[in-house]
Amino acid sequence: MLLRACFFSFLLILPPCSARAQARDFMQFRDSLRGVTDVPALYRMERALEQPGTAKTVGPVLQRGLIAIRIHEMTGDDADASRAREAFEKATQRFPSDPWSHYGAALALGGGPEKRLNVLGGALSDVTVLQSFAEIRRKDPRSRARVELRRALGLQPAFGAAAIYLADLAVADGGRSRDLVKEARDALKGAISAGSTDPTLPATLSRMETTLGNYSEAAAASESAAATGDASALRSRAEALLLLPGREEEAHRLYVRALERLTPDAASVMFGDVQVLLTPAEAAEWKRADLQQQADWLTRFWDRRAAESGVPVAERLATHYRRLAVAKQRYVRNSSRGTGGNGVLLPDAPAGKYPYDQRGVVLVRHGPPVAVVTTQTPGALPNETWVYNIPDQGAQLFHFVALRGSSDYALVSDITKAIDPRATTTYRNNALIDLLQDRVAFEPKYQIAASRLLAVFQRQPAVPLEDTNVRNILETFDAEYRRGAREALRTESHRHEYEGDIKYLHDIFTFRTPFSRTEVTAAFAVPAGDLVPLVGSAGTRYALRLSVILLDTLQGTVTRADTAIEIDARRQLTNGEYLRANVTLPVIPSEHVVYKLAVEDVVGGRGSLVGGRRALRDYGNADRLLVSDIVLALPDTAGEWVRGSQRLALALPRSFSAARPFTVFYEVYNFLPGEAYSTRITVTPIDGGAGRRIKSIVGGGAKPIQVTFDGVAAPDGSNVMQEVRQVATELATGRYRMTIEITGKTSGRTASTQTEFTVTD
Repeated sequence: MLLRACFFSFLLILPPCSARAQARDFMQFRDSLRGVTDVPALYRMERALEQPGTAKTVGPVLQRGLIAIRIHEMTGDDADASRAREAFEKATQRFPSDPWSHYGAALALGGGPEKRLNVLGGALSDVTVLQSFAEIRRKDPRSRARVELRRALGLQPAFGAAAIYLADLAVADGGRSRDLVKEARDALKGAISAGSTDPTLPATLSRMETTLGNYSEAAAASESAAATGDASALRSRAEALLLLPGREEEAHRLYVRALERLTPDAASVMFGDVQVLLTPAEAAEWKRADLQQQADWLTRFWDRRAAESGVPVAERLATHYRRLAVAKQRYVRNSSRGTGGNGVLLPDAPAGKYPYDQRGVVLVRHGPPVAVVTTQTPGALPNETWVYNIPDQGAQLFHFVALRGSSDYALVSDITKAIDPRATTTYRNNALIDLLQDRVAFEPKYQIAASRLLAVFQRQPAVPLEDTNVRNILETFDAEYRRGAREALRTESHRHEYEGDIKYLHDIFTFRTPFSRTEVTAAFAVPAGDLVPLVGSAGTRYALRLSVILLDTLQGTVTRADTAIEIDARRQLTNGEYLRANVTLPVIPSEHVVYKLAVEDVVGGRGSLVGGRRALRDYGNADRLLVSDIVLALPDTAGEWVRGSQRLALALPRSFSAARPFTVFYEVYNFLPGEAYSTRITVTPIDGGAGRRIKSIVGGGAKPIQVTFDGVAAPDGSNVMQEVRQVATELATGRYRMTIEITGKTSGRTASTQTEFTVTD
């Protein structure tokens, strides 16, 4: 600490030799103060300087103010903020032609405590009132800070830091005033044109253009900034490109580079970008993380969100930033206070305040609504009901109301909160009926509620809305609404919009890799009639995009493979014919995996996403007897899937004719060469029924439903033994479960596996 104090003492007496050198010295001094955490030492440094009223030059006055700002950042004491303002006010009075006097004054004003008013002899002196009262008179600290920044830029147009701070103030309140954002944008352009070399100017300019909705201009402004490799600049460039259709992959690469070079400033901004989606546990994990862990956290965050949506990370990123841009532009939050209160369903943000109201929160989580209902009638407050069809949840309404005393829309707990509490009885009753009936098309139960309420109001026109009869009528629907809305606020959704569906067939199974690990094979059979061939290809060629996504819901890890393939056919295929493909990828075994499979026709744009749950076997134990998943195949001599020495025509789906045999394939691991073993195959009807038989398994004539046979192990050099069984069925139609149990006769080791299949007519 002594060395640090000596360094600053040296800097305090350093005489600037020119205006440019002076600006550089003050900037270095301000930046260096960020590393000082010893408050008593800062107080001593401040007291060692000349007093603002008697200093012969501007330097000591500005340094006093900067030190006081740094002290206030750590103490939060209003007295420290007041000393900073007083120092810079004195600087602007005594040295009005120095741009740093005005810039320092802006720092002290813009970062100081919000304006407090004394009312009724001080009775409300401890209440921080709404900024809007001061803003109307342009006497609030931020408005005064803007005045000082304009003066600084008027004296020195190339003052990049002043232009950047003007931009920060323009968006600090959510960018509510487009005029202020445009002013900041023009100041940034002016600083660049005047020769400012501040490396953060282009990225800040890009942010202003994004706020204004000028996405192409934002991308152009950020290009030179990204070339520096700075993490904040890379993030800014990535955001700009994510807002432009067709640039998603490039933007994703830049985002990843920003994570590789992450800085505290960039991390703070990137966290702010995603905070609306966070769970409390995720927010807590971020707070505990160091910088590298935060980079890893953001990588996992987007991997998981993309996996849950069944889309590439680039697409999920683009969707989020596009929604975020709309929320910031259309649903700007007008109050810096929360909208919590009686009847509000979303009172607090789990990871901080957002610059948009609660309509923006829902928009970022679930995208634009399929419909918006508003009711404009005497007795109703400004209201909107957003209608959604949320994947995996279904239809859901969100009721938003601008509650009395607030211009921001809040998500409310029931539709009655849209009634003006000051309305007369007649207006109130009519408004409630109108609110319900306007929404009947999206919630038919509201018609029942409206009819019952009309009967109540006819008997008791002045009945309060809190009356038991009224509440009982509404509570059933309100409770269901609240459950659905709260559930939706714990999730987010995005689905790729295909041009139409593809009803493809699929299967998924696991095997051991040569390194005793687990790999997954996903098999696809895509109906050719749903596809459009490539134009101009030799013969007939089809282009597909395939995705296999595996999400471990316990560990939160994602494994995925995305590939584009082209398949040649001798002729154009017709309905009833299929293109077959498979994708294999190594995985971490887990009992808690959600899988998603996506197929898209590159030319026609049709596609589908399917999913389910699947346990992924662990093949890592070399001491245990292990067996793979079962693969069912058609009895053809060859097929499209190759595993070791076997080539099989996979049965997709696992469905067979009662009169047609099929092939069963599986692998056994860790047998000792020459070890005697027995295999038992059991077929159990799932749907019930009688008289079912397995006609033959590898010859031998008719056998009962449970078959046992013996063998001698002959594994290969990797301790893998492939088993192929031909099964001829004499089974009634229905679903069946096949279980294969293997036992080593000498060691007594056992292993089992099972699958299900269907027998059709």
